[in-house]
Amino acid sequence: MRQRHCTTSRPDSNAFTLIELLVVISIISLLISVLLPALAGARKSARGIQCSNNFKQMGFGQMAYAGDYGWFVSPKLAGAMYPYNSGWWFMTMRTYVGYDNKVPTGWSDFTTACNTGVYACPEWQKLGSDNWSYAMNNFQYLANPTYNFDLSPYKIWDGTTNYTIRPDSQTQSKMINASRIMLMSELGYTTAHGGGFNVHYAIRNGTYWTGSDGGTAPAFRHNDAKNTLFMDGHVGSNRDDDSMNWNLYLN
Repeated sequence: MRQRHCTTSRPDSNAFTLIELLVVISIISLLISVLLPALAGARKSARGIQCSNNFKQMGFGQMAYAGDYGWFVSPKLAGAMYPYNSGWWFMTMRTYVGYDNKVPTGWSDFTTACNTGVYACPEWQKLGSDNWSYAMNNFQYLANPTYNFDLSPYKIWDGTTNYTIRPDSQTQSKMINASRIMLMSELGYTTAHGGGFNVHYAIRNGTYWTGSDGGTAPAFRHNDAKNTLFMDGHVGSNRDDDSMNWNLYLN
């Protein structure tokens, strides 16, 4: 008599059990939670590098402009012959950073020209309708003989507040070389102009740079630092740690 063997069905050994699936999902979730902040940090660092490259390109433009005219571009050329801020450095340096020499015919032209391309920090969050990322040192304290640095030669463009200097200008009373003197940097928002969120076209002193003047917000966008273009053409990353002198040079 043939015996019957009782067999039981077993799950396929190649299939996932529910517990195994939950473990895999947990591991993936953990990896995502670990990697996302790192990716965000990498993107932020990349934006900081792009901003630094903007300054390098503007530094080449500044040097080329100085080669043609004998001076770094002024923070502000004003008057009837410069309508719609066409005498500000954003406009006078356009052809030296790869743009056309279009003269603005309205405020929207000026605004658009000043907050796009090489003139715009990728980490900068635009507020309002008339603002920008970068500003120039107007050398109000280093060049003005009153403050005993005697940075010369210099030239006054607009009354007694807007100075410009040459690439070979040197301090006479305190020896501060070009690698330590700020030419351009990032500046925070201010509400001083009609209640908007404008960024000043020039950095006048260290309180503007640190955002401690009472009307300017800090702009340390890149991992609590900001990029700075120095007179010798190099770009540095500087924090609000007293490394930048009130007179806009490195201590």
